[in-house]
Amino acid sequence: MQEMKVATLKSKAEEYLQAAQNEMFKASEDVVPYVICKNAHLSIIQFLKGFLINKGETVKDGASIDDLVEKCKLYNNKFATLQDQHLKCGHGTSANTYCTTVDTVSACIEAALEAKKLTTDSHWPESKRVK
Repeated sequence: MQEMKVATLKSKAEEYLQAAQNEMFKASEDVVPYVICKNAHLSIIQFLKGFLINKGETVKDGASIDDLVEKCKLYNNKFATLQDQHLKCGHGTSANTYCTTVDTVSACIEAALEAKKLTTDSHWPESKRVK
């Protein structure tokens, strides 16, 4: 059951990331920054939730990226880089704040790609927290 949920979250994360990237590659006058930022944001959340559930953690519905990153940092401090990227992309501390310009949304996609990398790294020890 847990493996299926993790696989579903990862699949959704990939879909959101692909949607963000597809929007980014449109002609500049057709790009909607909100769509990129929102999809990247949702992708990050799905990747982090999947990682934590795979580690046996309980994840609350509606958890913010910052909350999820804090839990992920219990396994590896490299997740702090994701938090730094996330704050640069324009979300700030509010879950309802999104990038509004094409110039800022590339950081959103970079953060989502970093979340993917961090959560799918094959070098993670199984279910061990950093002390």
